[in-house]
Order: sequence, then C-alpha cells, then structure tokens
Amino acid sequence: MRCLAWVALGWLLMASAADGQGFGRNKVQYAEFAWRKMETEHFDVYFFAEEEELAAYAAQMAERQFADLEKKFAHTVQRRVPLVVYSSHIYFQQTNIIPNLLPEGVAGFTEYLKGRVALPLSGSLPEFERVLHHELIHVFTFDRIARVLAQHGVLDFRPAPLWFSEGLAEYWSSEPNSLGDMIVRDALFARRLVSIAEMYRIYGTFQMYKEGESICHFMAARHGADVFEQLFANWWRGETFGEIFAIATGESLDKFDQAWQYHLHKRHLPAIADRDPPSELATARTQRGFNIKPEIVPGDSSAFYHFRNDQGYTQIVRTRRDGSEPEVVVEGERLPVFESLHPLSTRLAASPDGKWLAFAAKSRGRDHLYIWD
Repeated sequence: MRCLAWVALGWLLMASAADGQGFGRNKVQYAEFAWRKMETEHFDVYFFAEEEELAAYAAQMAERQFADLEKKFAHTVQRRVPLVVYSSHIYFQQTNIIPNLLPEGVAGFTEYLKGRVALPLSGSLPEFERVLHHELIHVFTFDRIARVLAQHGVLDFRPAPLWFSEGLAEYWSSEPNSLGDMIVRDALFARRLVSIAEMYRIYGTFQMYKEGESICHFMAARHGADVFEQLFANWWRGETFGEIFAIATGESLDKFDQAWQYHLHKRHLPAIADRDPPSELATARTQRGFNIKPEIVPGDSSAFYHFRNDQGYTQIVRTRRDGSEPEVVVEGERLPVFESLHPLSTRLAASPDGKWLAFAAKSRGRDHLYIWD
C-alpha cells in the first residue's frame, strides 16, 4: 500500500456481518464539541471540558507507554503525537478525523495522514489503557519503518502486512489470555486456521488479530525477543515481508509458517482429542445471519430471544425451537428510534413470565433503556 492515509482500526468483531459503509448510512454528528488541548512531553491530548479527568489519565498512561515502547522499538518518535479522547463510544462514532462509519466493535484507531490516535472510554479503565497501548504501537511501527527507509534512501513506503502490525500490537499491549487461545484453538479444531501465506482470507477480522498475535508469540520464542527490532532494522533491505523476514532471521517465511502451525497442533490438539464439536452434540437453532446472546425465558421451552445481524442490520428476534420462521421483535439500525441495539456490549433480559423484554438502544445520539411489551 503506497498511500499514507490508511487507518488501523481496532477489534473489528463484526466487520463481515455489518459493513460500516453500508448503503444508505450516514455519519450523524449530534453534538458540537468545544475542544481543549493538554500538552505533555510527547503528546497533544485533545478533549472537551467534561472529559478533563479522562484526558489527564490518558496523558499519564500515554507517557508511561511511550517510555516502554522506546525500549522495545529501540527508537523514539520525534514528532508530537495528537491523542484524541472521547468519554463514550457514541461521541467517538461522531468523529470527523476519518470519514468512515465506525462499528461498535472498533475500540480505537490510528490514522497516518496526520498521525492522530483516537479512542473512547468503554467503561473499563484497564481496557482503555490496553487499547491506548495498542494504538501507540501502531504509531511507533509506522514511524520506525518510515525512519529506517528514509535513512537508507528508500523513497517508497513499505508498510507491514496487517496481520503483523495488528498481531504485534496485540502481543505487546496485553498478556496471553484465554480469549486468544480460544479463537486460535477453535479455528484449528474447525479447520479454519489460516496460514501466513493465505492471511488475506481473514483480512481485518478478529481471527486475523489473534492469529497475528499467536504468530508474534511464536516468532519471539523461536528467534528471540529482539526479533522485531531486527526486522525493523532490516526493513529497507527487502521489498516484501517475506524477504525482510528471511534477511533478519535466516529462515524463510514459508518454513516459519509451517513450524508455527506444527507448534499449534502439538499444543492444542491433545487438549481437544477427546472432545466433539457442537455440531456432533446438538442441533443448530439458527440458520440465517450472525446470531449472538440468546436469552431464554424461564418456564418457556418453546422459544428464545437473541440478537441477529441479517444483511448488515441488527434485529432482536424470537426463535422457536420447532424450526419455524423466527419472529422479528425489534428492527434495529433502520430508524432514528433504534440507531443501534448495542449487540456487542449489552444483552437482552426477559421477565420471568415472558411478558416483558428489556434492552438498551441508541436513539438520537443517546443511550436509552427500553421495556418491550
């Protein structure tokens, strides 16, 4: 990719189910923000008045992480980094930093035309800190590559493949966790694990992030913790990542790919050898769309409620267990009254008698709690 204005979007959990640039959708800006600026040694932090406490926290975390990344990259970013913080995802979705519509699965982004980082508070300060760390790794990655290319007179920019840049950001911003293991193990068990050579098949998906993280873990274990520093130092010497990897490690990327997959088989297959996939043990109750977060009504064995994303729009549906056509209870993302049903961050709740259904939804720029009869 030769254009410098590409964007690293975080956690695209529903990229394939709900295209953020769907037909007929516009980015609506409900509020006029009176921006303020807070300066630190390396950052210009932009916020609005009500967010001053969050901005101060973000500034402190950013400086701490900047010092950590200077050591890991053996490099410093000499320009000032614009950091834009939002107190909620609803405000974040109104950003005009980039024109793209931002799905709820996007936890932050880094745009490289002006080098700005933007992220909202999701309600969890540890998660906010992790996402900030993730995005700053993108800032350092881009700057490190650009600097080494310029130092050696290479005029065309050679970006890292997305699986590597996102995998490295995941690897350095968080500790190994059960979620990442689950994603990779499930892909392996279901025969959906994608090799490095075919990573384009899952481009931009959550699986790509977690496979990239797994690859970076294995890369450090196989070639040493300084392997990433060696890759960046030799970035100018090859035109493709495969060439750069071979120069930096002495191993072909194809051979490394095979070794990584063999490692995953040895690690995960024994753990699932005596287990069966859900398709062998149960009957699928949903057939259409992307279905998540079922809510079973106590005492009602005939049906259940859940979110369904069908053709890019989220609905609340009631699915009967006899296999008949599901009933659409609430149509989301088509009218201002239900702009978003928040399927990733909330869940449904049914009353014990099944007469009432509670859910949260975004309407005209604010979140509301609805009780549905």
